[in-house]
Order: sequence, then structure tokens, then C-alpha cells
Amino acid sequence: MKPRNISNLVAGHLFYLLLGVVRPAWAADDTVYASATAMVQERARLPCDVTSSLHSDRVVLILWYRGNAGTPIYSFDARGGETESGKHWSDERLLERRAYFQLLPSNSWGVMKSPGAYLEIYPVQDRDEAKYRCRVDYLLSPTKNTIINFTVVIPPNKPEIFNETGHLLTTESGAAAIIGPYNEGDPLMLLCKVLGGRPPPKVEWYMNGKERRSEVTQQAGGVIQITTSIAHLRRNHLHAIFECRASNFNGSTPVSSSITLDMNFQPVNVSVISGSGSLSANTDYELVCKAWGSRPSAVITWWKGGTQPLNDAVMTTTSDGNVTTSILKYRAEMTDNGKYLTCRAENKLIAHSSKEDGVKLNIHYKPVVTLQMGSTLDPGSIKEGDDVYFECHINANPDVYQVKWYHNGSPLQKHSSQGIIIQNQTLVLQKISRDSAGLYTCRAINLEGDGESQPVNLKVMYKPYCKRHSKTIYGTALHEPASVMCEVEASPGPVRFRWTFNNTSEHLPIPASAVTSKEMTSIASYAPKSHLDYGTLLCWAFNSVGKQSVPCAFTIIAAGPPDPPKNCTITNQTTDTIEVDCVPGFDGGLAQTFYMEVYDSNTGTLRRNLSSVEPQFLLTGLKPGIAFIMVTYASNAKGPSTPFKLETFTLKVAEKRTGPPTFFAITPVMGLLIGIVLALVLTGLVMMVMMKMRRTPPDPPNNGPREEAKGDLENLPLNVEVLGARVKESLSALEAEESNPDIIPHKNDGISYTDYEGLREGPIGGTTYDSAITV
Repeated sequence: MKPRNISNLVAGHLFYLLLGVVRPAWAADDTVYASATAMVQERARLPCDVTSSLHSDRVVLILWYRGNAGTPIYSFDARGGETESGKHWSDERLLERRAYFQLLPSNSWGVMKSPGAYLEIYPVQDRDEAKYRCRVDYLLSPTKNTIINFTVVIPPNKPEIFNETGHLLTTESGAAAIIGPYNEGDPLMLLCKVLGGRPPPKVEWYMNGKERRSEVTQQAGGVIQITTSIAHLRRNHLHAIFECRASNFNGSTPVSSSITLDMNFQPVNVSVISGSGSLSANTDYELVCKAWGSRPSAVITWWKGGTQPLNDAVMTTTSDGNVTTSILKYRAEMTDNGKYLTCRAENKLIAHSSKEDGVKLNIHYKPVVTLQMGSTLDPGSIKEGDDVYFECHINANPDVYQVKWYHNGSPLQKHSSQGIIIQNQTLVLQKISRDSAGLYTCRAINLEGDGESQPVNLKVMYKPYCKRHSKTIYGTALHEPASVMCEVEASPGPVRFRWTFNNTSEHLPIPASAVTSKEMTSIASYAPKSHLDYGTLLCWAFNSVGKQSVPCAFTIIAAGPPDPPKNCTITNQTTDTIEVDCVPGFDGGLAQTFYMEVYDSNTGTLRRNLSSVEPQFLLTGLKPGIAFIMVTYASNAKGPSTPFKLETFTLKVAEKRTGPPTFFAITPVMGLLIGIVLALVLTGLVMMVMMKMRRTPPDPPNNGPREEAKGDLENLPLNVEVLGARVKESLSALEAEESNPDIIPHKNDGISYTDYEGLREGPIGGTTYDSAITV
């Protein structure tokens, strides 16, 4: 510091001291009172009233004092010139260059409501709190003093937030902490503790910017505790910001700590959106279930019947996690009908949070049918004449609309007169016969299809009957034994047999020594000894049901040659094959064999010689276009029958038979020529008639028949046109036949049926065929 400045400073202090001694200061002068408040470390402005009542007056000196000290801590000296160029001085020991005086005559200062100036302190320290005096000396007016009561506010410490268990939730960094997640419906209690602050702070709870009701308690050590609580958390509390604010000065920003609440939600709703209709058994479906409102996303499970889990499902969630969708691959089964299919959505983090939706399965399936004989019947003791009923048990969805009954695979119809009664699902058979025995089934039909029951075998016990289609005529010579076979049908077996002989004069039993019986068959050996021994053998059979009602009758005749085969026809005819079927004649009482000899019609050469136990012959490997004579006869132990002759031929290679053979055929070329000739003849006739009409004189007007004839002649050209059209149609048809090689005209050149009268020596039995009558 320069010596001149030091001398000025000393002179100034002496001057201030003399002023204080000479004038007892500010006690007698005008005094103004004010107050100022500032937060520590913030900016403070201490007001000073520098106004004067004189228009030409000005400030020459301003002095700032702290407390009761007589030495100023700051001065503003404008005695040497204009006010704006005044000099500033401060006590650096106290103010540390933190103060500066601002002379703003045009400004207004809070409570003073008048122009003035202020001393600005920044940053404010705790030790700055005191009573300050601003002394203002004017050029003309008396001195004015402003007494300022300056309060320094110390903010409280940052609030700390705890949960109900005393766990600290806030962080040292001051960042908003996320607490939870809390479950929907849980209670929430938050505690906030604040330490320090001058004056004591006001502490409050806010949620999302709105003040909450809370309870404040004062604890030891100057700690203020404030508590807020929520009995049941709801969905709107998700991400709620809870803030604890502490403030002890209105002009400053409160200190605060905040937390953000995280929550878990249980599903709001779950719904099965498919599968409510009918499903067909043994068919694959995709069933969809959706759940809403769970946080985090719900887990969906499927259950059948409440206890059986179904695991073949795919689950997806929306991007926000709010909607969960599950698609179940389900194969409908008949046994699932009526069961509940449940979709269960659950938040695994919340106990007892599951919600369910389900559908009662309506599975359509084909009828499942079982057949039972009437419960009151004994299947092992049913006999002819009894009444029997069957019950058809049906399990079907939807209901069946038709039930059919079958006996041995053939459908049964309701015939009350025949003892067949069908009512609902019951079949009644009245007075059954042995033909009623066999397998019975029932078939039920619904919209899904049909189902057939297992067969139930009806066994009918009946007295013996003669077996159908048994041989009944036996031929034998005198003293030649014949083995007569008696076959019966009976239920149950075995059976016993009794034989008798009957003719016009006597009725004799057959001795047991001549009879051999086994199961359902009995063979009697019988040899006639005279012509009186030809007659009828009768065979009776017995079983546990009873005696055969009508015996089996066998006629014993004198044996002879058989009758010839009858009605021989060609059933198949090709270029290399001929097939012939005949009806057998009477066998003469003995077993017969059938023979066919095939001769070339042109040369008489024997081509084939065939034999068969049945009158059916198939000739293969023949040459095409060859005519044959076929001689058929039967033979037994007594000799051959008379022969039966059949004339036929094999087809030519380019020939196909489309109808019966004809002896005259019109070829396409011949037909065309005939058509042309007919057309020319008709044209000539028409021209002759027209020329004659031109030469005929006109008839009188009143001659009616002549007028009619004239009208007929006028219509003649039209008829000619019709005839011409028909001729063209015939020619077109002939051209079509000629262009189609598969259409072969019929020829009557192949087959004739001949029965011979006379015999002469030849290739069969030492005889030849002499003459014949064509049939």
C-alpha cells in the first residue's frame, strides 16, 4: 500500500472516530429498521435507505457497521466528487471480499417500499448472522441510519427414507431409488428422517407432486421423523414417486429425497376365445386363451378335468407384457366329452393370484355300440319257438338318428307278421326257428358317422332236419348194395339215427349192422333182392330237443343210364377260347360223369376230348376262324346217355362279336350302293309323277276330291326333301360304321342246336349219328 493511501485511511478513521465522539451517532438521527434473511452459501442483500427529502441533496458517505462495534466493516466515500465515482472499502478479515455495496437509488427494497441501495454478501456464511447498521451522510440533509436484522438460515440435511422394517431406501448419490416390487393389495409404510437445520425445518410427504397426509414425530438428537402409509396398494400406485421434502426458508429450494414404487399385478382377466363349440373326436384343434393385466406377464397353463395338465402349448406376450396368449394343440378324444378344459393364468410372484376360464368340452364322435342279449335270457338254452330279444347300447354325441339291425351281415326289417319287432334300440324275435340262429349286430348312425356293435351269436337248439340238397334217388341193381347217405342238421349234437324201408306192401326196419353213423351223418348199406325191394328208405334222427318231425326219404330205383345234359349254351366265345355250360339231366340213380368231344366241322377230325364232374367245359388254345361240332353226353356205371350236339366256331382275328350270329351280313360298301340305288329310284318316281300332273287338265272348281289331290301333289316336293334327308342320314351311318373297325356286322354262320334221332356206328359207344332234327 502506498504511503498516501495509508495516510488517507488513517485520516478517515480518525474522522469517523471524531464523528462518533462529537455526535452520539445514530441515536438522535432518523433511523429506519429492516430485516434480511439468506440461506448459508447463498446470496444475501442487506438494504440501506439512501433517500433524501431535498431535491438537490446527494450522498457523500456511507458506513456499514456490524453489531455494536464502533468501527465500520464497509464504507462508500463520495466526498471527493460525484456519487457514482465513490470509493469502496471493506474489512477483509470479516468479509473476505465477499461483500460489495450497490447504490441503486431507483430500486425498491422489499419492505422499505422506497428507492435505496444494498450491501450484497456472497456466499453467506453462518457467522454472518448479526445486526447491521447502514449510516448515510448527505451533503445537505442530516445523517440517516438503517438497522438491519440479518438472519442466516442453515438448511437441514438431506432426508433419508426407510421402509417399515427400518431398511434405508435412499442412496448416497441422491438418485431416485426404485423400491419393491410390492404386490397388488400389499400395505406400504414409508418413514422419512431429517436431521439439522436452523430454524427447524418443515418436513412433508408428497406422492406424484401432491401432499400426503402424514404423521410427524420429534426424536432425540434433533431428528424429525415423518411417516406415511397406504393400507392396500392399487394399480394406480405403480411407478408412483414418493418424495420427502424438508424446508426452513420460503425463499429457498427444499431439500428432498424420493423413491419410485415398483409393483406386481395379478391377472385382471383370462378368457378362452375358442373351443366353445362342438369338436369332432380324433381331430386336431388349436385352442386360444388370453390373459390381461398381469405384471410381470402371466404364465398360462391348460388343464383337462381340473387335474390333468396339457403341455403342448405355445405362449407369447405383447411388447408391453400386458397380454399373454397361449395356443394349445389339442386332439379331441371321445372320452373328453363333458369334461372341463381350463385355462389358468397366474402371476408366479403373487400367491393365490391365479384366475381361470374354461369350457365344457362338447366332443362329437361316432356311435360306440355294444350289443347284449336280453338279461333274462339264458343263451345256452334257447330253442325253436322261444322269444328272444337283443338290446343295443349306444354311446354317441350327437344323438343317433337311425339304428339298423343285421343278421349274418344282412339287414333286418321290421315284420310283425314274421315275428321281427324293432322298437327304439331293442330287437325282438318271436317264435324263432333254426334259421334265426347266427350272428346279430346293430349299427347306429349320427352326424359324425356310424358305429357297429360286436357280433352276438344266437344259438338255437332244434330237432334234426334233413340237410338241404342231399341226394334223394339212388339206383342199384338186384343184389348190388347201395350206400345211402342220410345227413341232418341239428342243435345240439350228437344225434341218433333210425332207418326203415317202406314200399307199397310193407314197412321194415333196417338192422343196425347195416348202418354206420358218425355225428350228423348216417350211411345205410341196402341191396335189393327182388323187384319188391325197390321203394323208399326213411331215416329219422334224435337229439336232446326231440325226434325229427319229418324223416329223410330216399328212393331206391333200378339203376340205368343217365339222361343227356340240357340247355347247353356258349357263355364265352373269342378267337381262341370257347366256354360251354350245360344243365345236368337225371343221373339214372348213379354217379355220373360228363364228356365233351370236339370235332372239326370241315374234316371231322377229333380235336379235343374232355371230361368233368359238372357239365361245364372250357376250351382254350383254339385256332381263330375254325368251325367245330361239340358232342356232349353223360355216363354212369350203366352206360352213356344220348348225346347232345352243338355247332360253333372261333372268331376271326379282326372280328368281334357284338350280338347273336347271323348268316347274312350287309357290308358298309354294299349298304352304300343300296342307298344310292334307292335314292335314284325315288327321284325317278317323283319326276314321273310331276310330269303327269303337268299334263292333267284342271278340275272344275267345285270338285273337292280333285282339289285335295292337287294339294297333296303340291306338298310332294317337301316329302321328297324329307326322303332325301333320310337317305343322307343312312349314308352317314354307313360311313360311320365303315370308319369304325370295332362295329362288326352280325353273321348267322356259327351255331345250331341238333338232337339226333337215329344212331349208326360211329366214334361214341360204337354208334354214329344218322339224322338230326334242328331245334
